[in-house]
Amino acid sequence: MTEVPAHVPELVDVPVPHVLRPGDLALLADAADDLADGHLHLLVPGVIGFAGVSDPVGLGERVSRLSADHGDGVSDSSIGWHERSDELVDLGAGLRLGRLTAQVARMLDVIGCEVQVGAATVTMIGLSDGVAEQVVRVLAPLGLVFDAASPWLAVTACQACHLAVSDVHADATQAVHTGAIPADQRVHVVGCAHACGRPAGAHVEYLATGDGEYEVTAR
Repeated sequence: MTEVPAHVPELVDVPVPHVLRPGDLALLADAADDLADGHLHLLVPGVIGFAGVSDPVGLGERVSRLSADHGDGVSDSSIGWHERSDELVDLGAGLRLGRLTAQVARMLDVIGCEVQVGAATVTMIGLSDGVAEQVVRVLAPLGLVFDAASPWLAVTACQACHLAVSDVHADATQAVHTGAIPADQRVHVVGCAHACGRPAGAHVEYLATGDGEYEVTAR
């Protein structure tokens, strides 16, 4: 049986409002670049994970600066283009493997809208048609997923800390590119028995047991 360590110090999960105000994502992006691995890990609703954290106290201080008030968000945060009665658009995007790079987080912040964060998703609230079209053109090549049929939406992975016995992000990416993930299957890939970021719903877990080797379990 694999022994599960009591804790992983460099992994820090930070509770956040489900709707972030302009300025919040830039603050979080700076924290990820300065104190962690340069990514925001959105695997669990209401939580942003930071991996490779060098200064947990400093990270807590940064996050304490997030906006105190936040909006109500939207009821439909699914992937795609959602027209509203006020002629604005809500635009939902998926995150490959549940990760948002600091670069893309800053670009989202520049848009100047509220952003609703969920499990491996972000929803930009109240955009004009023109801005929404520009967001898709610019951010799709940088990894945001706007196609509800994309295989990327079926796969998430843990933060891949030093306990991972395989490169789970590379392995999961290869699985998507080669079509190894069945279209009707939700998959979560983890590098150790901690199984960080495990989805709440039914899924198939790939637990690394060695370099490129996995134990597969339906959960």
